[in-house]
Amino acid sequence: MVEIAPTGLFVGCPHCSQELKINRKYIGQRVQCKFCSADFRLDPAHPSVVDADVYSKCTHCDQELRFAKKYIGVRVACRFCGGKLHILPPEQ
Repeated sequence: MVEIAPTGLFVGCPHCSQELKINRKYIGQRVQCKFCSADFRLDPAHPSVVDADVYSKCTHCDQELRFAKKYIGVRVACRFCGGKLHILPPEQ
């Protein structure tokens, strides 16, 4: 069993609703939508961030994986290699 921290989040732009893939290092900072160029603060307390899917790489096979909120804190298996993973909550 390997613990992995999410690399980032999938968050909808508050202006155009397009889904953005944003690295967790930008939580709490201003970011810009690549679709509509609107800027907004990636607020860690906002419902779109709290309920966001997360992504990370499998430490067993190096494939990128996407996890729904319900899998954070849960032990799962990689869909590519079957490696056992424990998804840690994103640091905020």
